[in-house]
Amino acid sequence: MKTINRILTIVLVIVLIVGILGGGAFFIRKFGRSGKYDKAMQYYESGDYESAASSFEELKGYKDSDHMYSISLSKYEIGIIRKASLGDSVIFGSFEQDNNSDKTEPLEWYVIAKDDKRALLISRYIIDCQQYYRSDVDADWSQSPIRNWLNDEFFESSFLDTEKERILSSIVAHKETEKRNKYEYEVTDKVFLLSVEEAKEYLLFYVGNRGGQPTAYCISKNEDKPISGWWLRDTYFRGKSADYVSLEGTFTKRPLFNSSNDLGGIRPSIWINIQD
Repeated sequence: MKTINRILTIVLVIVLIVGILGGGAFFIRKFGRSGKYDKAMQYYESGDYESAASSFEELKGYKDSDHMYSISLSKYEIGIIRKASLGDSVIFGSFEQDNNSDKTEPLEWYVIAKDDKRALLISRYIIDCQQYYRSDVDADWSQSPIRNWLNDEFFESSFLDTEKERILSSIVAHKETEKRNKYEYEVTDKVFLLSVEEAKEYLLFYVGNRGGQPTAYCISKNEDKPISGWWLRDTYFRGKSADYVSLEGTFTKRPLFNSSNDLGGIRPSIWINIQD
């Protein structure tokens, strides 16, 4: 009988200890996260958006932390861009770059034009490589699969909703030159490639950065035939060639239909609203 009582006592003690530890863990989880959330809100309300974003990121799934993370990160990024000078590198959005699919990496951009209301960015690196057009027919920017990809898959997957709200719709002029005749068309894009005139205007003094450098992800897509540069959007002779910037930073024209594997680099550009 004494043995049974001793066993019951031991079991009861174990149950009590487990209950206390479990309750303590629950208390720590609940009220510990509550304290961290309050601290994150203090960072946000004081204007320390970098610390707020970092804190809310650690609290993802708790209350409205996901939403507050998005808002805080966007405010932090825009604050940095607002203070940036021409030629500075800034962060905005994310995209696969190191060819390790565990998570995307922050997207780096150069500020290449700016006023009090908006800023023009171009990706620091050549982030992807694609064909300008996929069949030997008349092609221009409005029909390019690169344009479709930039304004659909890339736009939707690379930016938070609060970042998307900052990206302005831009009227993009596309020029087609055929012998001595020049035609110009306009489309509206969120994300686009620079024209040759824009590239020469905005990148004139960035020779060292103008050629660009492909990411590991970009290189992996065409290892047998490394890319030699990146596309601009203007075309010639009914889409038989397009403007191009070599990795050395020189401007040239490149045939669009050399082969099915003839890929060119992509450096997206965006206009973003930097007003409060």
